[in-house]
Order: sequence, then C-alpha cells, then structure tokens
Amino acid sequence: MTIEMAMPGMPMKISPITTDVCLTEKDLADPQKAVPVDPKSDCTVSDYKVKGKTTSWSLSCPKQQMKGTGEITYAGDTYTGAMHMKMGEQEMNSKYSGKWLGACTK
Repeated sequence: MTIEMAMPGMPMKISPITTDVCLTEKDLADPQKAVPVDPKSDCTVSDYKVKGKTTSWSLSCPKQQMKGTGEITYAGDTYTGAMHMKMGEQEMNSKYSGKWLGACTK
C-alpha cells in the first residue's frame, strides 16, 4: 500500500509512505480493520458501504478532533482510493494505491 498525503496551505511536500499490509478475507468484513487507518488510534469507522467494487466510509477521531470520509475502488489485483479529513479549519487529503502481493498469514 502506498499513501500520499497533502495538506492544503502547507508548502512542504510530504513523502509517500509505502508499507505491506496483511488483510484476510475476515478482516475485509470488519470496517475497523479494512479501512486504512492506524489500528492504535481511537478512530471509529461508520457508514461503511460496499457497492460493486467500491468501498466508502466515514471516520471520526475524537482524540484528534478529526472527521472525514474515504473511498477505495478495486480493479483486479490493485486498488486506488482517497480520504479527506478535517481538523478544525485544517484539511488533509490522502491518496491510496495498492497491489495484491500474495497470500498472507496472521
């Protein structure tokens, strides 16, 4: 998975983050595990919907006073998506891309 983040009004460029993620079929049925959010955060996923090859959600992170929405679309063994978060007047946009690398075990 590669995540690219941008914060409007911030002059510095944030380098993309690439990481391996192991998701099982069971995880995909659980919005808290399927949405690309740090599992250690206190963020809560709601309004989780799967329509065709697209998954969408809302996200609330009370501790950070952030709220947002996101969406991922799957195409074969790849996916792309985005999330828009807002904390007060500050906004953060993330773009996601990923590719299935093979079976994983937990």
